[in-house]
Amino acid sequence: MILRFNRYVLSICVAAAMLAGCGALPLSLSKGQDDIQPLPGPAFVRELSLPRKVQPDLVRSWIAPKAKQLDLLYVASQMTWDVDVYSYPQGKRAGKLTGFDFPNGLCSDTDGDVFIPDLLASDIVEYAHGGTSPIATLADTGQNPEACAFDSATGNLAVVNITSGLGPGSISVYTNASGNPKVYSDPILQLPYSGGYDDRSNLFVDGLTEFPSEGGVFQFAELPKGHSSFKNIMLDKTIHAPGGVQWDGKYMAIGDAETGVIYRTNGAGGKVEASTTLTGSDGDFQFLIQGATILAPSFYSSKVGFWNYPAGGSATKTLTIGSPYGVTVSMAPSKSLALGKEQLR
Repeated sequence: MILRFNRYVLSICVAAAMLAGCGALPLSLSKGQDDIQPLPGPAFVRELSLPRKVQPDLVRSWIAPKAKQLDLLYVASQMTWDVDVYSYPQGKRAGKLTGFDFPNGLCSDTDGDVFIPDLLASDIVEYAHGGTSPIATLADTGQNPEACAFDSATGNLAVVNITSGLGPGSISVYTNASGNPKVYSDPILQLPYSGGYDDRSNLFVDGLTEFPSEGGVFQFAELPKGHSSFKNIMLDKTIHAPGGVQWDGKYMAIGDAETGVIYRTNGAGGKVEASTTLTGSDGDFQFLIQGATILAPSFYSSKVGFWNYPAGGSATKTLTIGSPYGVTVSMAPSKSLALGKEQLR
């Protein structure tokens, strides 16, 4: 098993601690371990291996007064279990959202609303742009939400559930990002990890065929618009550890969290047309393409990097954040050009 799956296996096992596949869960999140020792038993998985908060939520959620007028970068930290907020693209601290049980991959809609999948709470919490209190909470009953994707064409929200209780994962699709979801599953893609819509409202998802300790390998699939079953896709490149999935305006981009390479594919055809290497990235389990910039959290190095896209290469800017995982940018709904350029003070 590739050692950099440590964080990935951890997230799975938190959600399904009693499954046999968690027997080889590492005792820490540190990379570079030569040996991975099994835990004493399933009952100890969560207690010994779940990353603990550095401190309780003694600070309430807050946002700087001027932040609502700016574009904002939201970053989920799995060291503090909070979501940190920064001005974008300046990267200046603008706030913090607290009170989550295990925030994961983030996404936002065209109104600037931010969706935060909370894995251990089995729900998705929605915040307005610059808001400090939820405006809605979507129940994802019996599921363990890992990531989400918003389809601007239909208004639908797809939530990728890495596991469903103690069983294989699923995809919950919320019509107009509200109400109760329709739940879809793929018998081959048992551990779905990340997803993204293309420009025709087709949903693409990556993940693993099963637990790594059981021989699971990377899998890519499409849920075509209007269909209820997945089409499994064979890529012409090997991906070692599933990363993010996002439409970049021309290609369906798929990340390899092990190598820091973003593959630009033709989607359902499985052909890799080009690639982008994020030099210096380190465990980028999710990424965000924002115009000519790609942002990726380096989980192991505790930083969020900004790279030119699609050129890649070395990061142009980094932010230090403890164990960053999910990122999204929320656009200010009605800001003026002057306010958009203003720095927080």
